[in-house]
Amino acid sequence: MAGLEATGSGVNRLGDIQPGYPIFNWDDLPVKEGLHNRHMVGLTAWHTFFQTTHLTLHEKKVLVIGYGLVGQGVAAAAKAFGGQVMVAEIDPARRLQAAYDGWHVVDLQEAIASADVVATATGGKNVVNRQALDRAKAGVFILNVGHVAEEIDGEYLRQYPRKR
Repeated sequence: MAGLEATGSGVNRLGDIQPGYPIFNWDDLPVKEGLHNRHMVGLTAWHTFFQTTHLTLHEKKVLVIGYGLVGQGVAAAAKAFGGQVMVAEIDPARRLQAAYDGWHVVDLQEAIASADVVATATGGKNVVNRQALDRAKAGVFILNVGHVAEEIDGEYLRQYPRKR
C-alpha cells in the first residue's frame, strides 16, 4: 500500500505524520505542474460545480481571477463547458498573455458586477475582498480553485445572507 499527495499544502500537512506506508509527493514532479495544474484542476473544479449545483455554464458569464497555469485551465474548461469567459489578472505579463490567448481581459472590480460565476485561481489572499463582494450581483456563485483558503474574504461572505 502507498499514498499519493498532489498538493504542496497536503505534503506540508503530512510532514509530521508517519502513516506506516510510503506517501509519494506528486507536487514535486514536473509533469504535475505542466499537465495537472494546467489541464486537470480546471476540469475537476467545474465537474464539482456541476455536481454540487446541478447547473451548467452554458451562456453564463464566468469571471476567472488569475491567469497562471491553474487559471489558464479554469478558463479553457469554462469555455469548453459553454461559459462566456472573462479573465482578471493583475500581473501585466499574464494580462498580456491572456489577451494574446484570446480571452476578454477585464478589471476584477468592474467585471464582478456582471459575473454569474467567479472562480479564483491566484494563490493569493483576500483576492475577492469586501469591495468585490459588495459589487457582486445577487446569486453569484464564487469558487476558490486556488490553493489558499483565504482567496475569498470568507468572514465577510458569511454575513451576506443578512446583508442582502
